[in-house]
Amino acid sequence: MEVRLLVEPYIAARVAERATPADVERLEAALRHERQAAMQRASQQFTMANHDFRVLLLDLAGNRRLAEIARRYDSQIQALRRLTLRGNTNRQTVITTHRLIVDAIARGDGSAAEARMRELLPNAQVAVLAAAASPPSAQRRAASQAPRRGRNTAS
Repeated sequence: MEVRLLVEPYIAARVAERATPADVERLEAALRHERQAAMQRASQQFTMANHDFRVLLLDLAGNRRLAEIARRYDSQIQALRRLTLRGNTNRQTVITTHRLIVDAIARGDGSAAEARMRELLPNAQVAVLAAAASPPSAQRRAASQAPRRGRNTAS
C-alpha cells in the first residue's frame, strides 16, 4: 500500500499536467461506466470498470516505468479489492473521489488531482485491511470472481 501512496498521487498530478480534452473525455467515459455498474449493484462489473479507470490513468500519465510499478503492486491486492468494492459505501466513495480527480484533471490542476488521490488511498487501505480480516471463504469467493483481463490491475 505504501507504494500506491507514493506513486498514485503523482500519477494523478502528472495526468492533470498533460491531459488533452480527448483524454478528459476518455476519463469521463470510464467514470460513467463505473457509475452505471454501481447503480446496477453489479459488483464484478464495477470492479472491471474501476480497473479500466485506473489503467487509463496510468496510461495517460505518460511514464511507462512508473505505470509498470503501480500495476505490479496493484495486482498483488486484486482479490482483496474485489471484496472491498462489493460494498455500496466503498463504491460510492470511489466514484465521488474519481469525479473530483477527473474534475481537477480537466482544470489542469495537478495539486488538486494529487490531493484527491491522496485522500482516497487511506480509505482504500482501511477497506483492504478490513477485507483481509474477513473469513477465508469470502476471500476465496472474491478470488473466484476475478475479472479475466489481459492486465491484472484494478482500483
